[in-house]
Amino acid sequence: MEIQAELKNTVIMITHDVDEAVLLSDRIVMMTNGPAASIGEILEIGLQRPRDRLALADDPAYNHYRAEVLRFLYERHAHGDSETGSGTEQATEQAAEQATGSTDGDAEDDDPASIVPMAEWRGKEVA
Repeated sequence: MEIQAELKNTVIMITHDVDEAVLLSDRIVMMTNGPAASIGEILEIGLQRPRDRLALADDPAYNHYRAEVLRFLYERHAHGDSETGSGTEQATEQAAEQATGSTDGDAEDDDPASIVPMAEWRGKEVA
């Protein structure tokens, strides 16, 4: 973060940790699920810098941003991009695991194929 502050450059970080995303970001670009993933929502984070993790734990704005990310994860994963409702239980479980950082030890959770390659969304406007 010190290098970014000094150089004033753009940093793109990919994470599944909701708290890390809110704590470190000025903007969170949330992706939809699956191989054809795309930008789902963009959330501007209006918290002052520097940010202190412990001080923000009880901050209403921090908790609002965190809740918005969780809402996106649960809605997108629970319903997907279709109205069929298939796979709802599994998708909801995956969203909960991603939101809380816990897993059941299933190797499928760490599958690198679930990571969206930068080339799939490069060139899409994130203004």
